[in-house]
Amino acid sequence: MKKSICTIVILITGIAYTYSQSLTPTVIASAGSYYESDNLRLSYTLGEIAVSTLSTSNLILTQGFQQPTLIISSVNDPDKFD
Repeated sequence: MKKSICTIVILITGIAYTYSQSLTPTVIASAGSYYESDNLRLSYTLGEIAVSTLSTSNLILTQGFQQPTLIISSVNDPDKFD
């Protein structure tokens, strides 16, 4: 009985003091910039240490702050379906 009460108290105390964090991505580099227009976003950094890209026939591993993002968008023209 004492063991289960102690376990419950520890769990409640642990849950009460558990916090999550939200970090925004940051980088330490010698230079960089960000540009955005209606149909283009461009960002770059210069001077990151130990950055490379490794690849095999079915796998690509990139290092560094700037990681590629795959965005697929499509436009359906309703006039073509008439």
